[in-house]
Amino acid sequence: MKQLYFVLLVIVFSGCKEQRKDSGITVPELVVDVDKSKRTVDISDMFDGFIDIIRLETKDECLVSDIRKVQYTDDAIFISDRIAQCVFQFSQAGKFVKRIGRRGEAPNEYSYMGDFVVSNQYVYINDLYEGKILRYSLDNDSVESIPLGNIEIDEMFDLNDGSLYCVSNYRNYKDGCFNLYKLDLATRDIQGILPGDAEIGKRKAAWSLSRYVSSNKGQATLIYPLNDTVYQVTTDRVIPLQTVRFSKRSLPEGAKYQNAMETVEHSGDYILGMANIRDLGSDLYFEYVDNGLQMGVIMDKETRDYQIAERFVLDKWGGLYVTDFDLHDDNFYILQPAYVFKKLWNTVYSTGEFADVSVKKALEDLYRVMHEDENPLVFKQHIK
Repeated sequence: MKQLYFVLLVIVFSGCKEQRKDSGITVPELVVDVDKSKRTVDISDMFDGFIDIIRLETKDECLVSDIRKVQYTDDAIFISDRIAQCVFQFSQAGKFVKRIGRRGEAPNEYSYMGDFVVSNQYVYINDLYEGKILRYSLDNDSVESIPLGNIEIDEMFDLNDGSLYCVSNYRNYKDGCFNLYKLDLATRDIQGILPGDAEIGKRKAAWSLSRYVSSNKGQATLIYPLNDTVYQVTTDRVIPLQTVRFSKRSLPEGAKYQNAMETVEHSGDYILGMANIRDLGSDLYFEYVDNGLQMGVIMDKETRDYQIAERFVLDKWGGLYVTDFDLHDDNFYILQPAYVFKKLWNTVYSTGEFADVSVKKALEDLYRVMHEDENPLVFKQHIK
């Protein structure tokens, strides 16, 4: 196995240069002009002319009520639910397959479901409180427990290299403060591969984000709270890919070392940084909160041109709102709760223009038969 190489850049950079060289690596810097934000931005041109509508089957045994995470694979859709405390598996056509995992006190159960990840015919579920990961086979329903020792984690991802990558949000600051660990699934060895800022951990351990990591096609992008750096993770290295600052209301440098309550008290005065991340191939998406409004940014990785919007939409599909979304290979999935779809059909979609009128007809038919408490719809497109 190659020696893992990492470059650590956890301290917010000072100055306003276009690019800087740190430790021999050029790290592009993006300054987001918060005054350029718009209410809506159409991103239809990112996709080809096809859209697939997937209606997730609704039954008592698979009623989705409080989604924690969604992961898409070649042939399935996996959804973890906080209330049901399990992972629901659906086919790519929306047919319910089975429930995975169970809360309890037995060795093959978890005390409380944390993150999950699907890899090589296994579903891995983190026990949030008991320091272990449970591995469920999709082939024969067997369950195996993988101990984590004293390491606490927030999110997991895999790069198809026989390891699980475990994101720790400053939780383990007493033990070297690594923000990323690599768990070898064959040997069960756990190696810290990205050091964190222990001082932040001491004052703000487990300061949460809505999404730390986005992985696709054998690599991942990664962010942490109170840190302006986007990292790129591959099987043999972790490097800073991009730094992000904001033109106004950025959190002062020293404020990230305040205790959590002081930061919360001033959260309406400052932009605390990136809060969500999605790697869209040639583009990078992230979010931030400004004066209580959640803003989204889509940036071209090559040109670093960007657009800011309260909402991204698809005008060629009736103005479809880009709600919770994710990628698998070049497929782009939008998940929209049934009650949201029905409301938006009345107020937006029904009067919008459609590149294919048969899609409008299909949505209209769904609107007439769907109930607000049904499982979500999934809209699948292909990135150009």
